[in-house]
Amino acid sequence: MTSWDIQTDDAFWSCWMPRAAGHPSRRTTSMNFAQHVALLQSLSTRDRTLRAAMRACSFTCLSGAQDEHNLRLSSIRLYGTALQEVNRALRNHARMTSDAVLAACRLLAICEIFRSDAGVTRFQRAGNRQIHLEGMNRIFQLRGAESTVQLLAPGLRNIVRCLAIRIAITQNRPDLLLKSSWQNLLPTTLEEELFGLICRVPSLLHRQNLFLKSAKVDGADDNSDLIIRGLIDDSIQEAWAFQEWEDKARATCCELSGQNVQDKNITLLSVSPACGVSMLLTANRYWLASLLFSSRTEQTVALLSERRTGTSVALPSWFNSRHFASSIIRVAPLVFRPEMGLWAVEQAADALGSAMSYFATSGRSTDPELDLLRNLQSSNKFVQLVLGYMSSISMSD
Repeated sequence: MTSWDIQTDDAFWSCWMPRAAGHPSRRTTSMNFAQHVALLQSLSTRDRTLRAAMRACSFTCLSGAQDEHNLRLSSIRLYGTALQEVNRALRNHARMTSDAVLAACRLLAICEIFRSDAGVTRFQRAGNRQIHLEGMNRIFQLRGAESTVQLLAPGLRNIVRCLAIRIAITQNRPDLLLKSSWQNLLPTTLEEELFGLICRVPSLLHRQNLFLKSAKVDGADDNSDLIIRGLIDDSIQEAWAFQEWEDKARATCCELSGQNVQDKNITLLSVSPACGVSMLLTANRYWLASLLFSSRTEQTVALLSERRTGTSVALPSWFNSRHFASSIIRVAPLVFRPEMGLWAVEQAADALGSAMSYFATSGRSTDPELDLLRNLQSSNKFVQLVLGYMSSISMSD
């Protein structure tokens, strides 16, 4: 390896993992930072495609945060090289579904958040990121869910599982989760228990979406209203399962951090940061899934009440989209910091985009949560890039 190779590799590791990740409890996550680093190092030494993506990712982040001309030129060149390498690998049947290519596609998706070259707009970057994510989905499909679950290490496997959930929800494809071996993983940690809960949400959202579409053209009748009442009951039952998970997660965090679980002022939002980066990101996933689930359920309940005057369906008071969107934004100052590393920031980006979209469409532009984000955005160049990018996604939704 040349001195340039060593320098670029060191740049990747300096900005990839959280600098104070600590040692996550096995009760909260199957993620092991040392194993995750060892996996990427092992793959990158054998695969030039992943190595090129790692270098592009590190210099893209550094050039965006430091706004330095020479770094920007290097990042553009390295990004182009990485893109060529990925395209070349995807044309090779022996390599196209490998762990290394899957990881490289993820790193290119991260690049789009931090790119600062003048010729690429935020909306173009959003489109490019979607292409990279779709590439990961295609690899996931070609490998088959069973192969993906069995072969990937926990760190990379959970990224693919999050992608599968994202696609199942946004593309209205609950079968992607229900007919795969994602369902067969034994929930030995809080993180895996949460994934098991989330896997059931796309099916409920799909059924609600069908009702919302049909209600616009069909008149109200007793049979259809009975069906939708049953669907709402199923959704409320699932919401209580989410609440049970939150109670368990809060109690576990209190125990791990030495805080009093009987103190009602301690919430998951306040205690999860004390349990490390992985637990904080797991809580963020919980709030994101709950936000998507509750906002759609609120729409369904409102439409049922509109169709049937006098019909009243009471959702649990805590199951409201504003609460979950607020939690995502309030934890953002802890997640979106340079020392958290790209690994953490990228995993939280979609949650922040969904929360920003909620406040943008709910007429709450003066809420304190958005003031918090504005102050955060103005105080740090790194944060400005992330929030600026996610703001463009929020406005384009």
